[in-house]
Amino acid sequence: MNFIARKKNGFLTVLSVLFLPLALLLLYSCGGSSSYSVRQAPNQAKVMVDAATLNNWVENGYGTDANGYNKLVILDVDSAGSYDAGHIPGSYNLDTGSDLQTARSNGVSFTVSQVPTKDMMDALLQRTGIDAHTVVALVGNGTMMNVGRAYFNFRYWGFPKERLKVLDGTKNATYRDAAGYALSDVATPLPTPSTYSVANLTPDVSVRASMEEMIAYAQDSDPFTVIIDARSADEYNGVAHSTSVSSGPPRTYVAFEGHVKTAEHQEYVTLHQDGNRSNPLLPEDELIAAMTAINMDEDSTGISYCRTSWRAAIHFLALDAVLGWNAKIYDGAWIQWGQMATNDPAIGGSLEPDSPWRTDTDALSESINYNRKIIAPIVGADSFAANANLINETDKAVCGGAGVQPNNRTVDVMVSPATLMGWVDGGYNDPEGHGYTKMVVLHVDFNQDNYDAGHVPGAFFMSMADLSTTRNNGIADTVSQVATSDQMDALIQRTGIDADTVIVFTTSPGNFNIMNLGRAYFNFRYWGFPRERLRILDGNTTHYAAVDDLSTVTPAPVVSAYSVCNLLQDTSVDEVRASFEEMFTVAGDDDPATVIADARSADEYNGLPGKTSVEGNTYVAFEGHARTAEHQEYVTLLSDDGRLLPEADLISAMTAIGADDTTTVYSYCRTSWRAAVNFMALDAVLNWPVKIYDGAWIQWGQMATNDISIDGSLDPDSPWRTDNDLTESLSYNKVPIEQVGTNSYAPHANLINAEDGATGAAGGGAGAGSGGGTSQPEAPGYN
Repeated sequence: MNFIARKKNGFLTVLSVLFLPLALLLLYSCGGSSSYSVRQAPNQAKVMVDAATLNNWVENGYGTDANGYNKLVILDVDSAGSYDAGHIPGSYNLDTGSDLQTARSNGVSFTVSQVPTKDMMDALLQRTGIDAHTVVALVGNGTMMNVGRAYFNFRYWGFPKERLKVLDGTKNATYRDAAGYALSDVATPLPTPSTYSVANLTPDVSVRASMEEMIAYAQDSDPFTVIIDARSADEYNGVAHSTSVSSGPPRTYVAFEGHVKTAEHQEYVTLHQDGNRSNPLLPEDELIAAMTAINMDEDSTGISYCRTSWRAAIHFLALDAVLGWNAKIYDGAWIQWGQMATNDPAIGGSLEPDSPWRTDTDALSESINYNRKIIAPIVGADSFAANANLINETDKAVCGGAGVQPNNRTVDVMVSPATLMGWVDGGYNDPEGHGYTKMVVLHVDFNQDNYDAGHVPGAFFMSMADLSTTRNNGIADTVSQVATSDQMDALIQRTGIDADTVIVFTTSPGNFNIMNLGRAYFNFRYWGFPRERLRILDGNTTHYAAVDDLSTVTPAPVVSAYSVCNLLQDTSVDEVRASFEEMFTVAGDDDPATVIADARSADEYNGLPGKTSVEGNTYVAFEGHARTAEHQEYVTLLSDDGRLLPEADLISAMTAIGADDTTTVYSYCRTSWRAAVNFMALDAVLNWPVKIYDGAWIQWGQMATNDISIDGSLDPDSPWRTDNDLTESLSYNKVPIEQVGTNSYAPHANLINAEDGATGAAGGGAGAGSGGGTSQPEAPGYN
């Protein structure tokens, strides 16, 4: 449907709803039982009214307005309990639980929170005495979402704006607190029921966008239709587990997150004064500016939605009631749209893969993020292993107790580019007098191209393959574990490191490379190299290039016979690496001498689903953080130029998480690459006790029950499970997806509009074909 056609249909519908009440007025004779007697004619210019105007009607009666209406019914849109606690004097309750919405089928599926039926509207009208001569005033509580939804319902069922008034604000914050008017806790006696019906009106179904119509909007390029997403930024951007269907237990979700294609993001609270949802709407000029910012004007049609289109009702109020611009609500909302996905078991949607109503396509949705993640449990995990510290114990024993206990005298591990240049040019001069006569520079990088493009003269390349490997901790294999003795010996011997050597670590610019730098330093510390034999360039090759030319020459191998077995690992291993078994214990205790530091992002720390991939689109069983872990994202320890912060700033950062020189910090991230930056800061700069848990979240997040609904790696009775009190902010990645009955091949998805549009004084006239309507379809399940 093109824009001109939509405008034309909307215009005809508006004409019908404007003329019908005028015709009814000619037939009206005085009467009715409203407590708001005829006193004075109010100002009828706007739908929105302030507290003073409403209170004047409460105290003095409504009068007869310019259109001849002389009766007012105030509906307090609230739960029954809140209504009883305090309501506008003389108002009746429009119960948010039973009057405002219901589950209905659009022909493809049933969806909750849809526009009420004719019977529901008639029951409300008749029990509150609304008749052909009544103006309805709507008042909300807490937020204006409920009252916005009530206003939409009346507009949908044919009430023209001249018969509707809305308190701009809420009864508590605006009417009572700000204006000082009293609420009543005395129930208003119900009036003599009316016989009025929405059948006396012509429904204006054009204010509701059906799913069929919404699909068309998502695909068109009409600049006069603007889709508005009223949800939070996270929901709009497709953050996993943003849209729950039921609160459970277990909590269930739609199949996917994201937003309707081309939708503009405009969170509903931005249309309230001061961004407070209890406050009145913005002034008209500010609403216009807000709509202009999302490419809307008076010639456009704004189609708003949210999760269940409660928040979207604020946009409808702003556009329809305040500005008089064209507006629709898609009340199917994301709770419907996000279910219209393939029923492939990996996705859990509700439709056949070849259904024409699928919305999980690039043609209809953006920022698509499926809620059901594919879990990659660890194969062959030993749920009942006696211990989970096999790596540490193996490495302490690998050399058979051989080796010499090294000195560990105090040195400045971090060296400036100028100092390193002096050693490169003039040879290592043993500035501390510890007797070392040789220097080997290692350039640690994820990409040899960076090394080839320029490195500190004489530096050897240390690759990612030198830094880690997959190893078994006694329960299961885990990637990115500390390098083995064979890996270390191969590196040491091909670069000529021997007993007289000091090793200097350098790298290229970039956060990932400073992680590599930290991981290399950790490996050498783990395998027994004391701090006095290790140096780290304070900066990267960019900083070095400011004092000396970089080299593109690869030095010739200088082979040594040195081995980590020339050192002792009796204490070094456990001093700097926390096994899973140790981490398990630390997370469970409340020892003030231990501090767990989570070096990941806030989203990872807070357990947002789908944050820890194992490989590709597969994930660990659950997200969250180790119990008592402090959040200290690694980047907060870096300055803007990529260096570690100055010592004083690092001390402040560590003090902020409860660490000092008497505590032991346990640092981890996803695979403990980022955690190596925290390790460097503590061990290399501050010389404070610190360990890396290199099993990290990619291990911890797998130690869950292998129940089919979770897909963890362990037997439910395993003593090594961490999906329990050992984890905080726990969120499973394999979530239950709500299944809805659907007709994947229904010919249309506009049944609600088609049915409701056929109701009314015109016998299914102006409203019947609106909102993407056609003649009522017939198909299995289309009822």
